[in-house]
Amino acid sequence: MTELHEHSARTRAATEASLKARKARKRRKQKSHKRERERGIAPIPSFDLKTLAHSQPLTIAEAAGFLRKSINTIRYWRNKDEPPLRFTMIAGRPMIQVSDLLKYMSSKAKR
Repeated sequence: MTELHEHSARTRAATEASLKARKARKRRKQKSHKRERERGIAPIPSFDLKTLAHSQPLTIAEAAGFLRKSINTIRYWRNKDEPPLRFTMIAGRPMIQVSDLLKYMSSKAKR
């Protein structure tokens, strides 16, 4: 009878392990779908850029919305050797100051 209990305990442990693995695969799959949703041009933020202080930090998504670029384009720029925008890390997140964004927009308008 103890062999039967040992066998059922091993079977139960194997079943639990396979369920955990299946849930982990499902979570990874859901994360990859989240990345796919970020394609395309970011929506324009609801606030006016000129009313903000020049030292105000913006997220990558907000900057992408003002520039009418995709979020992935801004991320790509960040990883270039000489990025067109200056990025500042605040609380572990890359941010762009309003003054830097305005400089970039004015330099693009002159071309």
